[in-house]
Amino acid sequence: MTAIDRLGRSVAEVTRTIAELGQRRILLRALREGIDTATPTGRAVAAIMATLAELALELGRERRAAARALRRSRQLPVTKPPKLSAERQDHLRQLAATGEPVKELAAAFGIGRATAYRYFAPAPE
Repeated sequence: MTAIDRLGRSVAEVTRTIAELGQRRILLRALREGIDTATPTGRAVAAIMATLAELALELGRERRAAARALRRSRQLPVTKPPKLSAERQDHLRQLAATGEPVKELAAAFGIGRATAYRYFAPAPE
């Protein structure tokens, strides 16, 4: 096995898996951590490594939740800003209304064809 944390999503699950495998006389060797569950020390280190992996997972969740809350509190846009200003969008629409090919317009404005079509669609309210 490569790493202990691949055995489960929580410390309890990893510990339970190691215990179940031990009852069936299956010993694990984690290559990345250099842990061997054949010894009591190896099992203890495996539990510690699983605890650290779960801690890292929970800290990552907390950081992502805090970043989302900060974005909401600052009222920052969740999406990317538009590629074209409102004036350039209007100009694009006017040229498209005259029958200019969308592919050529997109190239002239430095945007993709799909982006050009998004500007032609009515704005959601």
